[in-house]
Amino acid sequence: MARRLSRGQERVSQSMGAEDNGGLIDIAALDMLEDRLGREAVLRVVQAQLKFGAQVADKLEALVHAPDAKAVRAIAHQMAGSSASVGLTRLGEVAMALEIILIEDEAYPGLVADVASLRDLARASLAELARAFPDA
Repeated sequence: MARRLSRGQERVSQSMGAEDNGGLIDIAALDMLEDRLGREAVLRVVQAQLKFGAQVADKLEALVHAPDAKAVRAIAHQMAGSSASVGLTRLGEVAMALEIILIEDEAYPGLVADVASLRDLARASLAELARAFPDA
């Protein structure tokens, strides 16, 4: 079966150069999703992730300035699951790692720096997803 998202891969490659999207998007995961659900469903999932992700990035921005470990942990948990489902594997892994840290230590001293890093990674991942799917 031909990979229907190869056009998306080409777009990502063109925007990042040399078939490297910085590891932000797992096109193979999106290919599998499209094989199961169809192109229109994948576009709807991507649209939802772009909207949700922008809202989460805004919340993370606020949490950089007013840290709340419980709120960050809840957001990281949401991001870990939703990101992986649309091929944003690295974002999902980083969110999960932060969630685990905060489960073990709510007084984690690196909270603000890690929230800022997660926010930046979320924004970069969403921008790359939008570039890969301009029709979403």
